[in-house]
Amino acid sequence: MINTRLILIEHQARLDEENHRSKLEAIASLKEVLSRIDITAEMLPLGTESEMKVLLSSIKGDQLSKEENEIITEITNHLPETVDCNS
Repeated sequence: MINTRLILIEHQARLDEENHRSKLEAIASLKEVLSRIDITAEMLPLGTESEMKVLLSSIKGDQLSKEENEIITEITNHLPETVDCNS
């Protein structure tokens, strides 16, 4: 489900020329961070937007950029509390 939302956001960013570059870079960064999650666990308990931001920042090993935070907000507005990482 997270990857699906990222793909939809990426598609929309490609259509929006103003935010195209920075948003696409943030999407690529988040995809890379998400690829580090052990998908054998399959379920990612998110709970809240802030928990997801903390988790991804921890995995990244650095603070999330403004664009990454905005994308996470977009993603979490459409997610249940627990997410299947393989969707």
